[in-house]
Amino acid sequence: MPAPRGEIRDRYGKLLAGNRPSFTVQMMKNEIVDEKIDEVALNTINILEKNGDKYNDEFPIMLTRL
Repeated sequence: MPAPRGEIRDRYGKLLAGNRPSFTVQMMKNEIVDEKIDEVALNTINILEKNGDKYNDEFPIMLTRL
């Protein structure tokens, strides 16, 4: 019996590990003017919440050495 990619089942057919779609949204600082960053983030969160989607509200700080 062929299983969809990523599913792992025990010998009784019980699902042990499956797969589910996930998406990533990234804001690129060089593509958004500073005055709009908060507005874009809040609009994105509002859309996700209206759709009942979950989100991780971490904003990692990334530094580029010059």
